[in-house]
Amino acid sequence: MEAYYYQIIQIDGVEYVKEKYPLIIFNDQQLPIGAVFIDFCASANFFDDIDEELSKWFWQFSNCVGLNCSDESVQVLKSATQLKLLIVENEKHVKKIINERYKENDDVSKIFDWWQDTLDIMIETASKKKVSEWTGIPIV
Repeated sequence: MEAYYYQIIQIDGVEYVKEKYPLIIFNDQQLPIGAVFIDFCASANFFDDIDEELSKWFWQFSNCVGLNCSDESVQVLKSATQLKLLIVENEKHVKKIINERYKENDDVSKIFDWWQDTLDIMIETASKKKVSEWTGIPIV
């Protein structure tokens, strides 16, 4: 297994663990490190007939490093629920593509779990707010 370096960062008095990938804070919750790659999962690389609007939304979502982003929680719920359904129904296919894409990573299930956990957190927290907010913390 690859060793990850990490650091503890503090934002508004809350400590977060930051690993070697950009960190996404979504509705005041730290998302799993794989969250920054979730746009890849919502692309034609995974699903030939992926809805273009869904793919674009996740590209914009993960393109947040150094930005303060927001969207109506209704849209977040729609997008996260749609992608979650796709990856759960096509788990074997998704893991196969992960394995092809991230050959150096010896734990395909870890990436798949990061994405599932990311979507679960997004769905749970967005359901409690009218507007969802997120930001990406860059690698330092």
